[in-house]
Amino acid sequence: MPDFLSVEEAAGWLRTTKGAVTAGLQRGEIPGRKVGGEWRISTAAVLALVHGVVPEGGTS
Repeated sequence: MPDFLSVEEAAGWLRTTKGAVTAGLQRGEIPGRKVGGEWRISTAAVLALVHGVVPEGGTS
């Protein structure tokens, strides 16, 4: 399992759109950071969201 996911990969895991993931990143609801101009999201943070847990750095 990778340590970090792209926006597209995270959207697939969360069963939502890339736009929704990007918006969540920009609002700080999904913790992530830009690397080389592209968002990277921790796999652990996405798994926490899948299980209904607000990851550290996110808002409720």
